[in-house]
Order: sequence, then C-alpha cells, then structure tokens
Amino acid sequence: MSPSNSVLRIRSDDPTAQIKVLDASANIVAQGLRSLEAPLANGLYKIRVRVGSSSQERLVALDDQLPEQTFPRLEFASPIPIDGTERSHEYHQDAIKWAWDHPAPARGAGSRLLVCAREWSPGGTRGHPNPAASLSIVLPSGERIPFASVAHVRSQGDAIAVGVFDVNPGFYSIEVELPDGSRLRRAMHASPGWATQLYMLFHGVGDQRVPNLADGSAVIAKSPVVHDEETRLAEIALDALTQHRAILSDQMRGLLSGKFSQPLLGLVGAHLLLRDGVSDLVHKVVKNLVRMLGADHPDVVAIKTKVDKTVPGAVTEPPMLRASWDFLVEASGTVPQLIPPTTPAGQMAESVVPAGAWLVWQPAGQGGSKLEVLRAYLRAQSRDSFASDDASPSFDAAPADLGEAARADLAIALGLPRPALDGLLARL
Repeated sequence: MSPSNSVLRIRSDDPTAQIKVLDASANIVAQGLRSLEAPLANGLYKIRVRVGSSSQERLVALDDQLPEQTFPRLEFASPIPIDGTERSHEYHQDAIKWAWDHPAPARGAGSRLLVCAREWSPGGTRGHPNPAASLSIVLPSGERIPFASVAHVRSQGDAIAVGVFDVNPGFYSIEVELPDGSRLRRAMHASPGWATQLYMLFHGVGDQRVPNLADGSAVIAKSPVVHDEETRLAEIALDALTQHRAILSDQMRGLLSGKFSQPLLGLVGAHLLLRDGVSDLVHKVVKNLVRMLGADHPDVVAIKTKVDKTVPGAVTEPPMLRASWDFLVEASGTVPQLIPPTTPAGQMAESVVPAGAWLVWQPAGQGGSKLEVLRAYLRAQSRDSFASDDASPSFDAAPADLGEAARADLAIALGLPRPALDGLLARL
C-alpha cells in the first residue's frame, strides 16, 4: 500500500449496523455490516452507521495513525418499550408486566393476546382522557370486544392502556376507529402455546390522538418482551424489510440458522433472506417456523409458496405481514382458488390499504371501491399509449390490453388476489 493510502477500520457493537463511508463528494466508497476494513486514499471521510430508524455520523481524517472507529449500540424508535430504544419508559414496562400477571377474564385457553396502546413524549407528560376507547378486538366469531373492557389504564405520566387475556388458538383482529368514523384492522393470529402481542404508539389524526395501528409492532412470544434482545433485533429487521436495507451480517445469519426463540424474527428474517437470495439458509428458518407456529400459520404458508414452491389448497385467513400477503397474491395467479372469496382472507382482499410492513385493511362496508383505482390506472396507461394520437383513447378497451405480467404487477400493487383483480377488470 502506498504512503498516501491507509486502511479505515470501523466496528459497531450492534450486529445489524449498516456502515457506509462517504468521500468529500458524498460518494459511497465503502460499505459493510457491523464491521468494515477499507483501504482508501488518505483524506476526509464521513462514516454513517444506521441501526433501525436511527443513524450516527462521524467525520474522520484518514491517515496511517487513525485508530479503529468504534460505534456503540444505537437507540431507535419503537412502539414496543424495549430496553435500549428511544421511546421506552420503565413505568410502561412495569404496566405491561403487571397486566400480564393480572389478565382479564379468559375467552378460551391455549393462547394469549396482549394489546398495548401508549403515549410518549420527551417530558413524559402526555396524558390521554381514555387511551383504550378507540380500539376493539374482533373474535373468530365476529364478536367485537371493546378494548376498554379488558384494559388496565395508567394515566400518570405518558398514558398507557394494556389488556391481556387468554383465548383459544385462532384468527383474531384488532380494530381502531378513526375520528371520521372509518375503521382499520390488522390480523392477530393466536398460535398454540404463544402470546401474540401488539404494541402501538398514539399519533395525531386531525385534532385527536388515536393508536397508530398501521405502524404498531406485533410480537409472538411466551411472555412480555420489554427486555428481550431478539425482539429488538426483530424490530430492526422489520425496518430493514420496509426500507429495503441490508442487515444480514454474519451474526444475524448465525442467529437465524440456529433455533431462534422469537418467531417474528424468523418470519421477517425469512423475507429478508428471500429478498437477498440466501436460499440455503431460508429452508432451515422455515423448518423452525413450522415447528414453532405450525405449517398452517398464514405467514408461514406464504413464505413456503416461495421456498418450497408448494401452494396449499386454500388460505382462509389473512397473514400479519404485508410481504406475506404479496406472496399469496402472487401465488393466486397460478392457483385461482388459493384465497376463497367467502373466507376472512377473501372478504378483506378488496379492502387492503397502503401501509408499511403490516397488512392493514378496512372492514366490510368501510373501504372505497378499487374500481376507481383501476380506472385511474387504466386512464394513465391509455394516455401513455395514445400520447401521440389526436383522438381520445378508448378506455373501455384498455383492460383487455393488459398482459399477464402487467396484471401480476397490478395485483401485488393493489394487494388483490388475481381472481378478484380479473373480476374487477371484467366489470370496467
């Protein structure tokens, strides 16, 4: 190495840290996960380390005397009050553990649900008149239980409502009512021997504050996860899946190749492995997920359609992750009967709304028509196709002009199974 070059050494204490080195022109000249050794020309560089939604930057002057640059674990924002995150209160952790030890009357046996909605502010003084008021839990029978009837509320400091109760294994959903009367839902699958947990932070909607259901974090565990390291890693992995970032360091791959204890880390990890083309490891992850959650869990089924190329006879319940739903929508192109229209999964298919990592939909009778979305799409396509013509395009003929690839892409973009999409297109 010439005297004008040196090795820049960087190490983070976080196994998921994404490291980038930028030169004076803001060009990325080196990048890696958790640690990095890069031979570079001496000069000024900016080191950027990202963990979850948080990042840290450092300006360094590289020469042969520069020591290894180390970065501590970064705190990041999470709806779950986990140790080492930005929006955690010890009294919120205590409230969750107290509710766990004092559950509401059971609605069954074999599984458990935990729902938490909480405020957070830098000063810890954001109250709420009724933090449980706008939420309901929907049972497999369709019965809606007001969250307020099962929740413990702590009003001091940043308000929090936590509800815990035992249930039979099965498909449940959580619903939030927004100030305009509209509602949103998300799936909560209660697996045998596990507690499915959903944590939400409040956010402003108009002049009111309601739980942010779309961005809430779900966990599947045996107990509250406020001190659990794998849950922290699952939160980071979820951010990476949503933001299309790489985090699969050797340590993360080693964790996924072993018997991880947090099923959600396995689910999100499997999606990341498939996205990054790591096919050898994903088979082991799926095997562990089947052992933990069962082969019929909708998210596991969705992942298996990509890993094993096997498609079941029918998926009757919606998965938790939007990426899992996209896999099922894709598979419905070759297996039209995959998502029967009369099942819970089929009934919500036309009501999926744009969201982040989680599958979110509007209950029956609440959603707007996907027909208008399709019409707008086809008009745009027609304008592009006929831009050079003087005559107005014929929109009525456009649906028939959509090829197989365009229909497949449109199905995933709208979250519509192929039979549902083809049916709507036939109505235009």
